[in-house]
Amino acid sequence: MKRAGRSSLWGGGTAAVWLVLLGASFVSGPGTAAIVCNPAAVAVTLEGLSVNFVTNITGTLKTEPAGWDISLFRGIAEPFVQGLYFFWPNRNGNFDNAGGVGNGDVYAALLAGTPVGPNNSYVLDGSGGTAEPYANWHVTHSDRYLGVRFFNEATSTTNYGWVHLVTGPNNGFPATMNGYCYENTGAAISAGATSTLGDLVFLDDFDL
Repeated sequence: MKRAGRSSLWGGGTAAVWLVLLGASFVSGPGTAAIVCNPAAVAVTLEGLSVNFVTNITGTLKTEPAGWDISLFRGIAEPFVQGLYFFWPNRNGNFDNAGGVGNGDVYAALLAGTPVGPNNSYVLDGSGGTAEPYANWHVTHSDRYLGVRFFNEATSTTNYGWVHLVTGPNNGFPATMNGYCYENTGAAISAGATSTLGDLVFLDDFDL
């Protein structure tokens, strides 16, 4: 993949690299940019991992942060195949502001540059009995993205984003959420994109 030059977008890349090293949440580019990112890597443990994308607060399945947007966990009991699963919040009696990009009823493992927005189809399976919706994530990945939609409580809008998941050979485990970004105006975003300026800059552009 041809990568955008960092010098024109980040002044040589120093500022962006420091943000990645610090694990800080940041808005890429100047203050008018609309992509918000958190590049911190967090492992999915046996207790699960719940995340609020807006506040960057994490917890477990038992200690979900207020306004959580996604929970990732390891299914270890029947009827689940042991592996990685996702769970989505039910707000106001529906899931209209939740879910992961999918093909049919199967969650997609997106390549960098794939659009994520209102024109995608979204899967809402929350480990309802079979492993089929998770087939694309029950394999080893290091460079794929889960496209997501969620309710931004700060702006009261549906936002679209991506989660970079690193998954292992045991039906997705060991699993790590290796950063995420979202577009905070409700517009579409490209999987892996961290900038709205000119050519897209992708998270994997930063070799640490």
